[in-house]
Amino acid sequence: MRGPVAISLAALLFGLAGQQLFFARAAGVNVLLATALLLALAWWLRPGDVDLDLADIWLPAAAIVFAAFCAIRTDAALVAFDGAAAAGLTVASLIALGGTKVARLDAAAIATELADMTLEVVDRPIRLALVASGPIARWLRSRTGRVSRYASGAILASPFLIVFGALFASADPVFARWTNQLLDVERWRELFRDAGLRLLLAIVLTWLAAATLAQLTRGPRRHVAKTWPGAVHVEAATVLVACIDLLFALFVALQVGYLFGGRDTIDAAGVPYSAYARRGFFELIGCATLVVGLLFGLGLQSRTRSRITAGLELVLVGLTLVVLASAWFRMGLYQLAYGWTELRFYALTGIVFLGLALPIVAFSVVADRMRFVIQPLAAAALVVAIGVNVLSPSAFVARADLQRSIDPSGLPDDAERRMDATYLVGLGDGALPVLIETLPVLPSADRDRLVAILRATAVGRRNANEPWESLNLDRARAALALEALP
Repeated sequence: MRGPVAISLAALLFGLAGQQLFFARAAGVNVLLATALLLALAWWLRPGDVDLDLADIWLPAAAIVFAAFCAIRTDAALVAFDGAAAAGLTVASLIALGGTKVARLDAAAIATELADMTLEVVDRPIRLALVASGPIARWLRSRTGRVSRYASGAILASPFLIVFGALFASADPVFARWTNQLLDVERWRELFRDAGLRLLLAIVLTWLAAATLAQLTRGPRRHVAKTWPGAVHVEAATVLVACIDLLFALFVALQVGYLFGGRDTIDAAGVPYSAYARRGFFELIGCATLVVGLLFGLGLQSRTRSRITAGLELVLVGLTLVVLASAWFRMGLYQLAYGWTELRFYALTGIVFLGLALPIVAFSVVADRMRFVIQPLAAAALVVAIGVNVLSPSAFVARADLQRSIDPSGLPDDAERRMDATYLVGLGDGALPVLIETLPVLPSADRDRLVAILRATAVGRRNANEPWESLNLDRARAALALEALP
């Protein structure tokens, strides 16, 4: 059972289990179970002559970690990232189990693998089914020769079952009630009401599982690292980076003179401090992101490589780090004046990631390894995501905004001091335990307003029954906190 037949049966098993885990279910422990099941099937079906490369051992472990985060957190954006990360790491794990050294691929090889995987989602399950259909059909024919005889016996037994059943129902009221429940048309209609949608989901999951598990059968692929001369010559790259350096240097000089110079310099310019700080951080994050993309594109082209361009690119990385510091500082000022939101939290998360990405890109420039920069950038993104999951964005934002109401002494004069109770409750299950725990120390007006909204939330969720497939730590803690609401 180590071939197309086994893979087809494993994909079918995953599809049937998946429709039970995910149909009309919120993300929770189902994501962890599905990830673990697919990895277990892949480990069972892996080629016996292929060993997992040491550099790829972390892939299945990371897939399990991010799938587990889906059973812990409820923040929509975070769960979406965790689920996508778990799926991507699972696919990468299966490719590695097939013999490909994923962590050692360069950018061109990664692009080739992604393109092949995308195309194989369409045709690989069909080819797998065609190859497996022959052995499966022969196995069924060898074991179903007497099916027609058994079927004729069932047909002959039907009238006797009807007669005896009617007599037993007439003789015993308990048996009659049980029979009526068994023959209740509405009960059967309710049972099979979602059968069509469940079947469709099972087919889709089976198809995707077959396409993914089929990666185990293709054997290890050898990717030869090649240099790409590119379309940009070294002279053009030098002028391009030098011009961008000059613009960034001018901007950084202004930041040092005004933003980093303190509040007095901003006031002297006639611009309110909060108005100066409340704009620009998203634009600056966009600039830093474009710099990473620009350096990546130039680094892939061998014609752009020279000591001068490398030096100019390192200068650009340093200036971009100052721009990131400006974005961080502006965000801090804005949050001090207006409080935290999840969007601002994720913007700071993006700054942290770019702060890790720029040194990685700088090292790739110096070592001429830009072709291999994707894996360390992906690892940096996963490290940041783990930190975000540990912090819990909704709980962090709720705690920080409540602290503004508890102790507003450190806020500037023009800061917003009104607590937005509706927004805080709307942060979701991750924030609810924090809100309820903080009620005793809140000012009375804020506490009364928050309690009223929390009680309405508790009433709306009182009769909600969560299926076991959607079991989630944040939701469970929120339910317990609402039950204990005074």
